[in-house]
Amino acid sequence: MLNIESLSQFKTIPIEEIKTGDFVINLGEVVEIDKFPNHIDLIILRLNEKYVIKFSLETLIVIK
Repeated sequence: MLNIESLSQFKTIPIEEIKTGDFVINLGEVVEIDKFPNHIDLIILRLNEKYVIKFSLETLIVIK
C-alpha cells in the first residue's frame, strides 16, 4: 500500500522537461528522447528491451 512517504519520491513534470536517465513511473528508464514540432518520442528501456512511446507536448509525466 502506498503512503505519503512513498509518494514524495515521485514528481510530475511537463514532458518537455524529461531527460535521459529519468525513470517514468510504470514504464521504465528513458534512454533516448526524440523531439518533433508536435510530439516527443521517448525511448524507454523496459525488461531489457527498448520501446518507443509517443507523447503530445501537453503531457504531464510522473517520474521517480
